[in-house]
Amino acid sequence: MRRRFPRRCFNFLSNLRIARRGRSMLVPLAACGLSLWAATAAMAAEAHPRATAETWPQFKGDAARTGDNPQATLSFPLSRIVAVKLPSPIYASPAVVKNRVYVQDARGHLVCVDAESNKVVWTADNGGINNASSPAVYDGKVYVGSTAGHLAIHDAESGKLVKRVDAPGSVLASPAIANGAVYFSTFDGKLVKIDFEGNEIWTFSGGDTSITEFAVKGERIFFFAGTTRAHAYRLQDHGDKVEMLERGRSTGGYFAPMGGPVFLTDDDYASQSYDSESGWFHGFGKAIESGSNDSRITASVRGNRLYRGSKCWEFDVETRKFRELWRADPEALYDGGFHSSPALAQDVFAIGSERGIVHFLPIEGELAEKPLTRKPVWQYETEGAGRPNGAVSSSPAVVDGRVFFGGEDGILYGLASRGRQPSRDVAIVDAPLSKESWDRKREPSLTGSEWATTGGDMGFSCVAGPTKIKPPFQIKWRTRVWSTFKGNMIVGGGKVYGAGRMGPLVAVDARTGEIAWKAHHPGVESRVSPTYADGRVYVLRVEGGLKTSPYYRGWYGGPNGEGIWCHDAETGEVLWHQPIDNAYHFNSDGIPVHDGRVYVCEPGDDGQFQASAYDAKTGELAWRTPIEGIDARHRVSGLTQPPRYSGVIADGLWCVSTRGWGDKSGVTLAFEPKTGKIVWRNDEIGIENRSRIAARKGTLVVFNSTGSNGFEAKTGKVLWSEQDVLPEGSTDSKRRASGTRYMTALTDDFLDSKGTKDRFHLSGCILPVQINGLWYSHTVNSTHVMHAFDADFKTVWKRTFLSHACPSPVAAYDRLYYAPNSEGVIYCFVNEEGDIAE
Repeated sequence: MRRRFPRRCFNFLSNLRIARRGRSMLVPLAACGLSLWAATAAMAAEAHPRATAETWPQFKGDAARTGDNPQATLSFPLSRIVAVKLPSPIYASPAVVKNRVYVQDARGHLVCVDAESNKVVWTADNGGINNASSPAVYDGKVYVGSTAGHLAIHDAESGKLVKRVDAPGSVLASPAIANGAVYFSTFDGKLVKIDFEGNEIWTFSGGDTSITEFAVKGERIFFFAGTTRAHAYRLQDHGDKVEMLERGRSTGGYFAPMGGPVFLTDDDYASQSYDSESGWFHGFGKAIESGSNDSRITASVRGNRLYRGSKCWEFDVETRKFRELWRADPEALYDGGFHSSPALAQDVFAIGSERGIVHFLPIEGELAEKPLTRKPVWQYETEGAGRPNGAVSSSPAVVDGRVFFGGEDGILYGLASRGRQPSRDVAIVDAPLSKESWDRKREPSLTGSEWATTGGDMGFSCVAGPTKIKPPFQIKWRTRVWSTFKGNMIVGGGKVYGAGRMGPLVAVDARTGEIAWKAHHPGVESRVSPTYADGRVYVLRVEGGLKTSPYYRGWYGGPNGEGIWCHDAETGEVLWHQPIDNAYHFNSDGIPVHDGRVYVCEPGDDGQFQASAYDAKTGELAWRTPIEGIDARHRVSGLTQPPRYSGVIADGLWCVSTRGWGDKSGVTLAFEPKTGKIVWRNDEIGIENRSRIAARKGTLVVFNSTGSNGFEAKTGKVLWSEQDVLPEGSTDSKRRASGTRYMTALTDDFLDSKGTKDRFHLSGCILPVQINGLWYSHTVNSTHVMHAFDADFKTVWKRTFLSHACPSPVAAYDRLYYAPNSEGVIYCFVNEEGDIAE
């Protein structure tokens, strides 16, 4: 029996006055709850530890992941009572038991901190990188997962390692304690139950991949795993064995879970998902709302209300319907603006944002026909707010009068209501860890050819440089990051860069997969890959909510961060941001960098489209040239937007092609990079819809619905205009009609034959790339499977991912790097015989 399951919701955030390290706003709330001994006794009396007045024993407070602690009261303003610095970002949520706070940082440093004194009681090292598993504490032990491939069990009093439970594939999610046992999941799709000593009771295998949290309520479990399309498993725990009751997925949108489930009833859940274009929030097996968000959150529940962070719904179990009650002020919580799960106190809930702010929003909302907008009652800004690794991706833990959370700045924060604690903020102290922990030895960067743009080079040719990578492959590493992707990964300077759909820009070490830094662009979305040049990373962003997309438009809110962002490639620091009004771009587009300048097109004040060059170091305008005859804006799918263009560097010139409108063809022209002077122009050939231009070996190619058009890049002389046809013998008329015929790579055979040979046909937005003589791409009818094809287009390698087409693998340092559209996972492949790059 196949059951249809839940859907997803949205984020909309707020830009108010902010409390810098504790200063600002208002609202006294309530007081009191259980005494410490009563809370401890209650927890010990049952094998289902949950949040109480003084206790938050595991992720989201309990194994059901409700995120609810009605016994916790907060009154504002809050003072900082805990500030302990760890060597790397804190993505995990803290656990709080007996006035002690336990948290793990990204490199596996586990600390226990006394909340009264701000002193570190003990430290331990579980290894791994990019750890996000939150500790669970019960009966004198601490259970926490590691990406080093195990679940660690520590003595809660001393920190001494009691046992490591092997977990091949690593442990990303947080363990759950319920039913007198411990549950944990693995990256390779397994859910494991162990006793408190670490002995395995049973294992359930759900597929190749599990990247989200899971939830346990009584004997019922919800667990997400699988590739191609993920499955939602409803399981029954019978003690010494597990039974699969149902396997299914929510309807409405493509089911690719980003966040874990939360129970609505014993048999229903709500969760965050994402498809090729936008996010979905599911509940009762169907879509509650569609939108643009890809936040990695687990919602919270109290009674019949569901809190996503940016929104609150009331749900009716009988009718299985949802009613939106209120949304957060979009200047605080907006699409893509948070990856922290909400924690419900008595009257408010706490949630972290990508801008490094923890917002406290009122829980209750008046019922009205039109949903209300709720502003935070108080906000707290972290030390790293607004900078790379300055987000609060950690989910807060709330207990009576206090809230604890981790920052990506590496600081464990604890805030308390005044009256409980002195009003003066405590100073930040370093955790007493070894010098090696603080100064981790850095391996030399990998060497070899790189992949600097979505097409590999500044001509966007999609042809790899010299490389030894070839199938069959083995996975060298894979790492979960905080976003979904539409464009290819970019590799340069020893790092892999990815521009997330809804704001995050992430850099990971190309050798190990460790996240080097993560930065956030507010109020944006993007399909376009970054560009790497001269130690800097550039990315073109459009206004959030897909407002210029002809395919999808959603509500997003938030500040407008569209334009060009330039970051230091090593640290992620923003070097400059140049606001630009630009249209929704496709995966194949990007911004070329050449001769110390960055090149884009944008609407001019005179109503004409114009070409612009900005200084690559400073972002200052170098020159601007109108493109006569091209209007600055057109009406498309009900939207007024700038025309789409594609630009590359070809034989030392910046070449641009614009889309035509109505009965007008597009325009292709070349500019002198230093002055902006137009060198040549063709008014009869231009790009169309999703097509692009590319250049290699002095030849510029414009792709459109007729096929390919070759130009001599220096002069603009037309070398060919080739009608594109399917390979000889093809009888697939549907593929002939619907396939995109203008995305091929500029191989030697393609150029030498003037576009008649070495053509690759596929569908949608995918860029096929050629690496070491093989083609890599999804195919028309296989959006979940990545293929490598030989010269006869026969498959020599393939692998299934939780994807929805779009990105392609790229080659650098004799490795293959790939991030499927919907997983939020970056993979590194090497040759099976070993890592020849080392």
